[in-house]
Amino acid sequence: MVLVATRWGRRIPHFGAVSYHPTGSHTISGVHNFAKNAAPVGNTVSVIGTHNSGIIANKVTVQGKLKTGPIIMPGTIGAHPREYNYVEYLVKRLTKFRESGASYGQKRKGRIHAGGTRSILGDQLGGLPKDQPLECFDRVVAHIQAKIDKTALGRNRRSRGQRNYHEFHEHGQLPDDDNE
Repeated sequence: MVLVATRWGRRIPHFGAVSYHPTGSHTISGVHNFAKNAAPVGNTVSVIGTHNSGIIANKVTVQGKLKTGPIIMPGTIGAHPREYNYVEYLVKRLTKFRESGASYGQKRKGRIHAGGTRSILGDQLGGLPKDQPLECFDRVVAHIQAKIDKTALGRNRRSRGQRNYHEFHEHGQLPDDDNE
């Protein structure tokens, strides 16, 4: 007997076999105890690319991976929308400034994207920026701003008296302007 979770979070006894495959799909064979006589023998139901939410049959085959949402830990920057959005703004800004380094003669392998920038920051900060404690928000922001200022485009804009980014208290009040 195996306990199988239903859509409503209840666990019900299941008499039969459950086999798991490396592709992320699993097969449940047999019938739940309260429905032993509900389906004729040999009945098969296949579910492809969706979430199994309490199907009762003699054999159920579920293919595809369950899509999970982002993991947001309480007390972190990711759990506070204003702070999280500002950090994401800075990450995108840093990515844009790193991309523009090619016009200043910098050579990088591959494409520069925000995921790679987040990963680099995660290595430097000891975890992704969104997973840092809220108390470290100012330190995270200062770190990313310093990295923006150290890029070739950041140094060039500073020498011309232009801002590289807007401050946290201005975030959400100004239109998102690339001429900033």
